[in-house]
Formats: sequence, structure tokens, C-alpha cells
Amino acid sequence: MKLNRLSVGVRLWMGFGLVLLSVVIVAGVSWWTNAQLSGTIQNLYEEDTKAAVAVGKASTALLRHHRRVTMALNAQSATEFDQLVGELAAIQGELDAALSTFRSRELRVSGLHDEGASLAAVEQALSRYYADETHMLSRMRARLVNADSVEAERARQAAGHQAIDESGHAVTGVRQALEQLAEDVSAFAAAAHAESTQRSRTAVRLMAAVMVAGLLLTLGLVHVLRQSIIRPLDHIRETLA
Repeated sequence: MKLNRLSVGVRLWMGFGLVLLSVVIVAGVSWWTNAQLSGTIQNLYEEDTKAAVAVGKASTALLRHHRRVTMALNAQSATEFDQLVGELAAIQGELDAALSTFRSRELRVSGLHDEGASLAAVEQALSRYYADETHMLSRMRARLVNADSVEAERARQAAGHQAIDESGHAVTGVRQALEQLAEDVSAFAAAAHAESTQRSRTAVRLMAAVMVAGLLLTLGLVHVLRQSIIRPLDHIRETLA
């Protein structure tokens, strides 16, 4: 069908329709780009920020727990000892809650990094740490109660120093496991950042291409309308003149 056979009104409606279509396409691509970027940001929060915060809280709680244990092993009275030991349950709850938050995510595996395996290593090391600390505190509590002579007090102090050294070795395993878990999170965060950057660039390129295509379509439409409407009118005007 030739454009010359259509009325001027139909031609104008077709032109405006094509322009409107190009605007709709550009708006759709823009919406899709925004949705992609929003999804990437949400994924970064859920998978990386949340994980990093959980590991950080677990490390902080472990440090506080070990500090309380060390203070309890150095306690000079049963009352002080019991007070310090009584604080351990709440700190342990914070540590377990942080690990539970980490576990609530979808654990990722890629190459040398496995969040599930690293988390399992942390939990195993933590279980050994709790068992060792409980045993040491129980022994120290008994020595504290029975330290009714100078010799017994000296023996208690020596045992306390030894227990502190043993406690340091016990907590080292947990720290190393948490460091490996943090390294896994960092590696996945770096990969996610690179992927999000690539997606952003692809989306921007696509939007730019669509906008250029829309501009070219508009220019082509103007040219076609000029050929089919304006030039015949110019010809009629020249004839009448």
C-alpha cells in the first residue's frame, strides 16, 4: 500500500503512532533497566551486606565471650567468678544468633569458596571451644572453692594461667574458621560487584541503542512525511502560482 493513496489525516496518525511507539519502547527499556539495577542492589544487600554483618557480629561476640572467660579464670572469688560465667550465656546467644542469620541465607558455592563448608567448620570449631571452656571453667570453679591455703591458692593461680593459655588455643580455631568464612563472603561480594557492573553497562548500552534507534525512526518518519505530504503540497502551490 502506497502512502500517496492515504489521506493526510491517516498519514499524520500513522506518524504520531510510530513516534508514540518509539516513546513506549524507550520507556519500557528504561523500566527494565531500573528493575535490573534495583534487583542487583537488593541482591547485594541480601547476599553480601547481610552476610558480612552477620560474620562481624559473630566475631565480636566471640571476642567478648573469650574475654569473659579469661576474666573468670582470673577471678579472685567465687562470687566474681559466678557473675562473669553468668554473662556467658547471653553472649553465646548473640553469637549463635549471628550464625543463624548467616545460615538463613542461600549459601553459595563457587570455585574454591564454599559458604556452607566454611560455616560448618565454624560451628564445629565453636562446639569444641564451648566444650573446652566449660571443662576449664568447671575445674577452675572447684579450685577456687578449695583454695583455702596458700599452697592451694598458688596452685589455683598456676592452673588459671595454664587454662588461659589453653583457652587462647581453643579460640584460635574458631577465629581462623570465621576468617575463612569472611574471606568467602568477600570473594562472593567482589564477584557480585563485577557482575552488577557488567549488568549496569549492558543495560545502559541497550537503553542508549534504543534511544538512538527511536531518534533515527523519528528522523526517518519526518523524511517520509515530507516526501508524502509536504512535497505534493509544494507542487500544488507552485502550480497555482
